[in-house]
Amino acid sequence: MSHERLRRDDPVFYKCAIQGLIQEARNNGLEISIGMDRTKTKLYFKSDTGESAGAVLLDTAYIT
Repeated sequence: MSHERLRRDDPVFYKCAIQGLIQEARNNGLEISIGMDRTKTKLYFKSDTGESAGAVLLDTAYIT
């Protein structure tokens, strides 16, 4: 399902958009992993040249 046909207030829009970006990263040769530290769960992208970047998915310090 394409996220472009969904409304932005629909949670499925974000699920599809994120899945699409993850698949695109894999298609472009990036290694994808998930890591955790004290309060954060992160999604990491790593290239074969060693470059990497992480996106915070969840920060439990802000959950009440």
